[in-house]
Amino acid sequence: MLGRIKLGDSYPVRTMAVINLSRESFYNRSFVGLDEVLERAKALVKEGADFLDLGAVSTAPGSPPISEKEERRRLIPALTKILENLDVEVSVDTQRADIADEALSFGASCINDVSCLRDQKMADTIANHDRSL
Repeated sequence: MLGRIKLGDSYPVRTMAVINLSRESFYNRSFVGLDEVLERAKALVKEGADFLDLGAVSTAPGSPPISEKEERRRLIPALTKILENLDVEVSVDTQRADIADEALSFGASCINDVSCLRDQKMADTIANHDRSL
């Protein structure tokens, strides 16, 4: 399960769309600012996305480090705006357990941690919210 959506061999294929909140992305034309995030989210859902994946830090090789404070500043308002206005499951792409905790508290369905739990608090954080990784 990802939020309310069942996944697996017995269920239809699902589509996840990515919303990039990071100006440092290797593909900078994919960047969406807070002022346009809701419209982008609505468009992606209208086009058939079952899930949205929000990321505020680029993982592209050579990307500059982004502070936790900056990641939070980019991510949480966008997440809140989407969750308050759309009925869609939202995954949050973060490698930081404290950001994951906050995102899950606001209603994110799961965490997309590309670092494979490098933050030692991540697994417990997700388990404490009874969500998935």
